[in-house]
Amino acid sequence: MVRYRYTPLPGNNYIRLATIHPGKFEDDIIVSFRTVPFPGPTYEALSYTWGSKKNSRSVYVSKCDAGTTAALQKICKVKLESIPTTQNLDIALRHLRYGVEPRVIWIDALCIHQADAAEKGPQVAMMGDIYRLAHRVIAWLGPEENDSNNAMALMRLIGLQVEIMLRMDVSTPVSAIGALYFLWIKGIFAQYITSYLDNGSKGYGFVKKYS
Repeated sequence: MVRYRYTPLPGNNYIRLATIHPGKFEDDIIVSFRTVPFPGPTYEALSYTWGSKKNSRSVYVSKCDAGTTAALQKICKVKLESIPTTQNLDIALRHLRYGVEPRVIWIDALCIHQADAAEKGPQVAMMGDIYRLAHRVIAWLGPEENDSNNAMALMRLIGLQVEIMLRMDVSTPVSAIGALYFLWIKGIFAQYITSYLDNGSKGYGFVKKYS
């Protein structure tokens, strides 16, 4: 498989966005790149731990848009180039990928040409703004294991308590302090904790909506 050759960005005020093509969990990960001005179109951003580079996986890059016909997609897949990725990113993309619709996400390991220092430096410097201006930031924690579903259930319960406290009468010192306490808890647990996996797979993360 041929290593993907990045097209240089036209300037420092541009970023690449990755469109994850739809597929089943076991299918190869296929993405398309689009270069856009920054700030620009709406996108999600992924935060995760890179993990070990041993036993790397491959993400395949198609020059066909994810919305093209199935017949054209088959033609495009014949000469796909690839990008090596860590196992952590591979499993995250499999859980995040939609079954029937493309998904546009900014992912540092893919959207930044990691081997090009001239591009990498300015792009890394922009990462704070890239996350801040994303429509939604997904913090991938990993697939469900070791009864992690119990921890997520507890966090959801805390979130429900926030809503209950907000509906209470805060005219008394006790209820007012309680409401402030739960608001503080809510802030610590990443604001609007939710499961974001729409394809039925089991994995958890924090989702923070900025818009």
